[in-house]
Amino acid sequence: MKNQLIGLAAGILMCTATVMADTFPNTLWVGNDGTAAAPILNTTTTGVVLRQIDNTAAVGLAIDSNKLYVNSTTSGGNIYNLDTLTTGPGDMFSLPNPSFDLTFSGGFLWVASFSTNTIDKVDPVTGALAGGFAVDFIPIGVTTDGAGGFWVSGFGNAGQVLRHFNANLQPDADIDTSDIVDGLGGLGFDPRDNTLFIGTLGRVYHYDTIGTGHDLGFFDLPDSTQFVDGLEFDAAAPVPEPTSIVLLGTVALAVAGLRRRLHVRR
Repeated sequence: MKNQLIGLAAGILMCTATVMADTFPNTLWVGNDGTAAAPILNTTTTGVVLRQIDNTAAVGLAIDSNKLYVNSTTSGGNIYNLDTLTTGPGDMFSLPNPSFDLTFSGGFLWVASFSTNTIDKVDPVTGALAGGFAVDFIPIGVTTDGAGGFWVSGFGNAGQVLRHFNANLQPDADIDTSDIVDGLGGLGFDPRDNTLFIGTLGRVYHYDTIGTGHDLGFFDLPDSTQFVDGLEFDAAAPVPEPTSIVLLGTVALAVAGLRRRLHVRR
């Protein structure tokens, strides 16, 4: 009984640790323009490089728990473990249409398909198209807004576009990005303050989403020649659900009680 309780507690703690594992939370993952010799950078929100994956093309990035999806060929790529920055032989995904940036929401990849002017909803396991929505411009960057909607960047007949699509997948707001003169690339959304990080040539901008948006500043990348097609914000993992906390507390009390009984018997 003692070993079973201790094993159960250890298992629950291990599962919780796995869900919560995030060595560098609230940071950015910054891709490139598909140049194989370029690295993927993990930076602070002010541009300090923390880690990197060398020699890896990345025209799109998405994060699901501790998995980093890297679109390296416009048709898919490898899945990296965010703790170890390694990928195994079977850690791969594919996309139904030629695409750039990605984001993860509701168990699916949402992908900026520049070949069809759509945001494709893709099954991350099979690579099958599961839905999506059309945009009236060529999409380059996409990120979730944390509430069921999306921000999409790209360019159309009137120039560059940064547009919000609500939870019904309808356009309802544009951001004025006239301060960015070298085009709009990948996007990352910070749920702490509802701000956007926007990739461009050799630089990442930071914008708020109030009204038509405001430029909050930028940081330059080590390689000024790389255009940022892939970008994602790595938000801190959520706290455990209340039921998990109760279960952990119950197991802890049970183990403590068993230890007291064993001590008394001695």
